[in-house]
Amino acid sequence: MNRHLNQRSAHGLQLDCITILYPFSLLDSKQNVHEMKNENDLQNLFLKLSQDSSLFILDLLYPVQVEDDKGQKKTANNPEELAEYFAACIPNGGWGSTDFPAYVIDYTNSCFELIYPIEIKDSKAKTKKIDNADELAKAVASDFHSFVFPMKLKKDDGTVVTVNNPEELIDALVSCEGFNCPGNGSWNGSLDNIACYQLIYPVKLLKQDGKIVEVANTDEFNRAILSGDYVGFSYPLNLKNIQDGKNYIANSDAELEALAEACDMIGGPSLDSTVYILMAGLSPDPAAPGCYKVSYPIQLENSQDSAKTINSDLEFFNLIFDPTNEFRRVKYPVTVKMVRTGVEFIIRSSQENFEVLSKC
Repeated sequence: MNRHLNQRSAHGLQLDCITILYPFSLLDSKQNVHEMKNENDLQNLFLKLSQDSSLFILDLLYPVQVEDDKGQKKTANNPEELAEYFAACIPNGGWGSTDFPAYVIDYTNSCFELIYPIEIKDSKAKTKKIDNADELAKAVASDFHSFVFPMKLKKDDGTVVTVNNPEELIDALVSCEGFNCPGNGSWNGSLDNIACYQLIYPVKLLKQDGKIVEVANTDEFNRAILSGDYVGFSYPLNLKNIQDGKNYIANSDAELEALAEACDMIGGPSLDSTVYILMAGLSPDPAAPGCYKVSYPIQLENSQDSAKTINSDLEFFNLIFDPTNEFRRVKYPVTVKMVRTGVEFIIRSSQENFEVLSKC
């Protein structure tokens, strides 16, 4: 409880996705009762505790009224009931590492449920065996814990899935609501790494009911994606390429897909993103044509702005797969003809290339 006292609001004390509504009372280590009627009361108590290391909060005085992030109100009659409500929250913090914050995964917040026993570990890497949801609820209510892998999940259709790492757990949980996020799954303490891109906040998300909600940071994004309430991004979407450091804008699912496909198509960061993006619409197999055909000749440039002329798909692919190649950037304009419609487009920038790819 003490670690949450500074998470106050005009409505009450926030414990991740639930709020303990005013008024409520707290019992301290000297058996004093503190009645919390508003945010000022909580702030004053927090300052008092910070000035006296011997003083800490033992617990709430029950019953208390709580409200979840969907506006539903409930009564917690004891610590066990409060812990149960809190543990079902998708964590609002603890995402800054390669561990996955532990919480109760069940059919109330996912299409999966945990199969017990599982193991969790605390911030000091001390592990603990958990035999049921009640034990997990008490553990995560008292301190931060993360999952220990592998562990098993049971889907609502009876399928049992083993997840061996955070990436596989993300894949399972995100699959429940069908959120469209191409290339996601390179876990680095957050869900907001999309292929070789990092989201630039704020980000707007589209809910299942059509409403648009803006999230301001990684913690808010993680909770939103795992909540099952969102189906995709609301565009435009700003991204930073973690390979070349450049910023990009995706204006649609198709453009985001093209950006994701352009990442790491060839090992290493040797090629400019303009090559990856142009290549996303091509196919090295003549029997399986891509989205468009390039009207050759085109030119690729090197770092000194010298150009090399390319006369065919074969030359293009041979050159970009050549590790000694120094011509790594597309020189615009490039003309392409759509395979399906025969319409021609003159591409003058990588952004225009995205727009053409969106028509594939």
